[in-house]
Amino acid sequence: MLGAAEQAFIVHGYSGASMAAIAEVVPVSKPSLYNHFKGKQELFVAVIASQCVALLNMLKGDRHFRCLLGLQSGLSGEEKRHLIDAAVSLFLKGHGHDV
Repeated sequence: MLGAAEQAFIVHGYSGASMAAIAEVVPVSKPSLYNHFKGKQELFVAVIASQCVALLNMLKGDRHFRCLLGLQSGLSGEEKRHLIDAAVSLFLKGHGHDV
């Protein structure tokens, strides 16, 4: 379900993706899709959450990222956020993604 929803959001954007169209692609009935998710916003959040988990799992396997995370003790919240942002940017650039 999440894969079909992800593709619908990528192709049609949030506004253009409909629960009915996503249900057709899965394929499940629209009421069945609503049994899993209260609405499009909850489905979108589930898609984003699954992508965040996938990204974090990928980053956990990167030794440079793990090293940077180990250095963050004693830093302020803002410093930690900048460190994480920099680490993610470096990781993505190193894996051929534009940031």
